[in-house]
Amino acid sequence: MIKIGNFQIYSIVTGTIALDGGAMYGVVPKVLWSKVEEVDELNRVKLAMRTLLAIDSQHGRIILVDGGAGNKWPEEERERYAIETHPNAIFEALKTLSLSSTDVTDVILTHLHFDHVGGFSYSDERGETLPTFPRARHWIHEGHWRHANAPTERDRASFLKRDLAFLHTSNLLRFVTGDNPEPTLKGVEWFVSNGHTPYMLLPIFKGETFDLMFAGDLIPNANQLNPAWSMSYDLFPLTILSERKEVLKRCLETGMRLAFPHDMKMAGAAVMFDGRRYSVKEVLDF
Repeated sequence: MIKIGNFQIYSIVTGTIALDGGAMYGVVPKVLWSKVEEVDELNRVKLAMRTLLAIDSQHGRIILVDGGAGNKWPEEERERYAIETHPNAIFEALKTLSLSSTDVTDVILTHLHFDHVGGFSYSDERGETLPTFPRARHWIHEGHWRHANAPTERDRASFLKRDLAFLHTSNLLRFVTGDNPEPTLKGVEWFVSNGHTPYMLLPIFKGETFDLMFAGDLIPNANQLNPAWSMSYDLFPLTILSERKEVLKRCLETGMRLAFPHDMKMAGAAVMFDGRRYSVKEVLDF
């Protein structure tokens, strides 16, 4: 656990996924990225799927950021991505804190790619998709919602109708708008990123000593602190390069820490710069 402002924050590993190493590191040659990543026989690298649990007892708020891939997977698709899920990970974390799924007040959907949103819904015995956290407001950027419902040919495979169905039929969806949105949750600021996918919504938890940003797929893991080590999945590589530099500069100037969604080894990190490259100054486990 890490304390940020009024929040107690926990990083929960909801499962793992394996993606092609070349896709994860884009134009970076394998001779370089293979020094920091292990690959399987299909050239896939293993990634964690992390959820942030943020508890503000003072104001009675229980917030989740991203939800992993979930369990609505046909076996063929599960094998394609070597998906292993821990379906009870969030529930067990809540139970440890004497909480349940109905206590969750807010869910932040950074973006609607299947490895980030799948765990926020489940299929019942009739095949109907239902929300996992039925009393929570589900926050997303309006621009990303529009994109996810009319994606390009290049990224449409990342958005699964079975994950989005409950958002269309429930009254849980809440929109954030604009390039610099006003805070809608006390103690949380928004950073809008457009490099990986349009209008990715990244929360920054405000602290007295330092802030904590959930970096989402802007900086998926510590190996990608190098701004140029971006993914082939990023729709706008030059935009994400600029955004990473902006966020890393803020880390150096203000001491802001990063929480990673996909790092197998660490929940987050403080960042340093030696004049040539960015790297981990301090590992955060929480």
